[in-house]
Amino acid sequence: MSQLLFAALILMQGTPGAPSQDLEGRAKQAVAAQRFAEARVLYRQLAAEDPLNSDHLIWVGRISGWMGDYDTGSAALDTVLEREPRNTDALIAKAYLFLHQRRYSSAQALLDRAQTIVPESVDLRMALARNMFYQGRVKEAREQVEKVLAAEPSNSEAGQLNAQLDAQPRAYRFEMSLGFGQDRFSFASPATVESISAGYTGTATRAALIYEGWNKFGDVSHRGGITLTHRFARSVWLRGGAIIAPGAFAVAREDYSGGLSANVRPRIVAGGDYRYLRFASSRVHVASPSMEYYFERPVWVQAALFTAWTDDNVPGHSRIATQSFGVRYNHQIAPLVLHAGYARGNESYSALSIDRLGRFRANTFIGGVDFKPVSSLTFGTFYSYQRRDTGSTQNSFGISLTVRK
Repeated sequence: MSQLLFAALILMQGTPGAPSQDLEGRAKQAVAAQRFAEARVLYRQLAAEDPLNSDHLIWVGRISGWMGDYDTGSAALDTVLEREPRNTDALIAKAYLFLHQRRYSSAQALLDRAQTIVPESVDLRMALARNMFYQGRVKEAREQVEKVLAAEPSNSEAGQLNAQLDAQPRAYRFEMSLGFGQDRFSFASPATVESISAGYTGTATRAALIYEGWNKFGDVSHRGGITLTHRFARSVWLRGGAIIAPGAFAVAREDYSGGLSANVRPRIVAGGDYRYLRFASSRVHVASPSMEYYFERPVWVQAALFTAWTDDNVPGHSRIATQSFGVRYNHQIAPLVLHAGYARGNESYSALSIDRLGRFRANTFIGGVDFKPVSSLTFGTFYSYQRRDTGSTQNSFGISLTVRK
């Protein structure tokens, strides 16, 4: 607000009839000093004085994007593109608006249009490089930056982006994880689980084979299956999985899941999942919408709501519906990632067992740490304490080792 008032005062104090070049000079100085509110006011005045000069409206669009006012920026650039569909400065500026919002496919569509008009443009190549870089496509981004530096060796923006690319961790294609966990109950002997997973980790597709060995409530069972994740349309992730445990009693004999996540707004990821689990004597359907928010710092929070419907394989028994929710806080302090969470009801349905079927009520407190000394290696540990409404308790802990190559 203070910046807007300051800009308004400057305009009111200006000499009537001052040359447009003086006004434009002040606008450029405001941009260089990052006084964006003032600069936008000045460029709007320039656009009003010279409506046919598209450059002023393009600057309004760019500055609005830097200010996070995407609607205003888009409206200004659309005005230019309606009368000049082949204006590449406007196409690239609007592509950057989409990049700020993580709408990578929309940005790419505009850059593709610009590429048919000015395929060798340095500004275009920089926008293409950033679009690829933000999606983790480091190799393709580097190719564009190298072309810019070949044409303009002293291009500072390309040099800075090239340094960022050099600082990126190595891309790994194979990942293996080993894990061990134990549950201690106030009402039963301890339960243990051993796990191993191995798979491919690409930038757009991930696939893993999973094995788990369970010993719970006197039942020894073996679970095996596959999980798949694929990035679709740049900012949408689809996932699915299938795990079976023939003859199991304490855990599900069949476990099928599917879901998706999408960047709905900058820093916000919304998702939804469905899970079907078949036990020896019950069937469970679980629907879970979720939301994640990413702060500017390496901090993110997650929240999920679970609604479960349980059917006993007994004629005449009605379906039982229950709800649970969970929240989790994550904070990266390299080389550590800290986790803390709380859940009411089932804290997770990923390892649902017979003691949690039906009307399950509990409060669970969760904490964990991931230690990543190098990019190819992660050690993980977690602990949780659960107090059920019946008065019984459960303490769980686990360790894991992940290797990438």
